Amino acid sequence: MAEQIEPNKNSQENGKPIAVLLIGRSGSGKGTQAKLLIEYMEKKGYPDILYSYTGNKIRELIKEENKTYSAELSRQVMKAGLRHPAFIAVWAWSDNFIKNMKKGVSVIMDGSPRGLLEAEAIDEALGFYGINEIKPVFIDTGREWSTKRLLGRGRSDDTEKVITERLDYFDKMVLPVVENYEKNGRIIRINGEQSIEGVHKEMVEKIFDIK
Repeated sequence: MAEQIEPNKNSQENGKPIAVLLIGRSGSGKGTQAKLLIEYMEKKGYPDILYSYTGNKIRELIKEENKTYSAELSRQVMKAGLRHPAFIAVWAWSDNFIKNMKKGVSVIMDGSPRGLLEAEAIDEALGFYGINEIKPVFIDTGREWSTKRLLGRGRSDDTEKVITERLDYFDKMVLPVVENYEKNGRIIRINGEQSIEGVHKEMVEKIFDIK
């Protein structure tokens, strides 16, 4: 179990909602860290947390029983090993926001944004809901490390070709987002090539400014 860390007295700002954007290469452990972060925040008194994972919504879209034209095109994108355009990703999390957002809710976004246009849309959406404390977190892992991690999972769809395409996409589309956040002094960079507990500890310390 990850070490429990006590935030300092100013870290929660009296329950003010925050948004954490978890960014990282495939295999960096974003989903695991999102779960640990949610558990941590719940124990520390955050009243409600909305989890947003674009992948779940897209999987629903491409189900075979969905006969819409959008679903047909989306299945073609998936089969070709390509990534969906930004508007699909924005639809996936914005639909979740519209249906489930409440006053005072904090947000954990897993794997978003994946492009500069989406990053702008996220800032705008969170501003609309009055969430101004936005913390982009980059779980930093190298390509070689990520490849070994993905191949080690033993999933049938984690072939070397598919993994290379995912990592190429990240370098081309997502790294510019990280660089833009960094240029504006917004990114929280985490060493992803350590234990799950180590990543969680570093994330919590940096997100909540624990000395």
